[in-house]
Amino acid sequence: MKKPLFSISTALLAVAAQGQIVLVNENFDSYSAATFLAQSAGAPWTTWSNSPGGIDDVLLSSDHAASGSNSGLWVSSSASGGPGDVVVNLGNQTSGTWNITFNMYIPSNYGGYFNVLHLFQGSNSQWAVEVSFLINGNVSLMLQGTSTVYGTYPHDTWFPVHVNVDLNSVSASLQVDNTVVFNWPFNWNAGDATVGLNQLGGVDFYAYAGGNDGGKYYIDDVVVQSLTTGIEEASAGTVHLYPNPVEEVLYISNTPGTGTWVLRDAAGREVKEGPVPGGASSWNLDMAGLPPGVYQFELLQNGHHTVRKVMKG
Repeated sequence: MKKPLFSISTALLAVAAQGQIVLVNENFDSYSAATFLAQSAGAPWTTWSNSPGGIDDVLLSSDHAASGSNSGLWVSSSASGGPGDVVVNLGNQTSGTWNITFNMYIPSNYGGYFNVLHLFQGSNSQWAVEVSFLINGNVSLMLQGTSTVYGTYPHDTWFPVHVNVDLNSVSASLQVDNTVVFNWPFNWNAGDATVGLNQLGGVDFYAYAGGNDGGKYYIDDVVVQSLTTGIEEASAGTVHLYPNPVEEVLYISNTPGTGTWVLRDAAGREVKEGPVPGGASSWNLDMAGLPPGVYQFELLQNGHHTVRKVMKG
C-alpha cells in the first residue's frame, strides 16, 4: 500500500515543524500483481531510463511478500544483469540523517544487488556504493574501486536491509539481517578511489548478482525517511540513548524534569508513549517486543522538544 506523502520540496519545507520527512513508505499491496512497479507506484519511483512501464521496469509479484500480498521482483538470466533497473529518486539531499530500509528475499542459487547514488542523472550519475548479494551467501561492497566481502545473508527467507546516511557527519553504514556490515565515509565514490559528492541522490535496484551469476530477488516494505537534528535545542540539556542499536532495553539519560516521551516507527506511527518517570534523569524503555528497524524517540521536557534516532536490532 502506498501511503500519502508530501512532495519532496513540500516535505523539506515542513522539516523544522515535523522533525521527520518520510519520502517513501511502500509495501506494494495496493497494486495488482503482474503490473509494472514504477508505473504503478509513481514518483519518486522511476526507472534508470526514466521510463516507468518500459523495458527496465520490473513486475510486482505475489510469489513472496514480507507483509501483505505483493513484492517487487527483479530477475535476470545474464551475469551482466538487467534489464530490470528501478530507481527511487531521492531529490539530491545534502543535509540531515537519512535511513533507507527494506526487506529482501533471495532464492537459493541466486543473488541480488542494489546501489546508492550520490547523483541520479543518466550517464552523469555518480555511485556512492554498490552492494552485491553473491550466490554463495556473501555480501560484497564496491567502494573506492574495490569489491570486498564484509558480511553474509540468508537464502530463502526475508531479511532486513538498512542503509544509514548522515550527510552532516559525512558517514554511512550498512546493516544486513540485523548485523552491521560496514561503515564508511559517505563521500567516497564506488567505482574509483576519489572523493565524490556528499549528496544522497537515490537508490537503484538492478537485476544483478555481482557479475558471476544470474540475479533474482524480491523487495518489500521500502521506507526512506529523514530524522532531522535541527529540531533539537541546545538548551534542552543533554539526552543520551544507549545502547544504540538496541536489542532489548534502551537506557535514557537526560536533564531531570517533568515531561513526556513518544517512540515512533519508521512510518511515523506512535508505538509507545508515556511520562518521564518521576522526572528522573535516568530511566529505561523496553524494546524487546518491537520488530527490528528504525525508530524515532521524541522527548518533550522543560519546554523543549528533542528527537533522537534509535536502531532496533
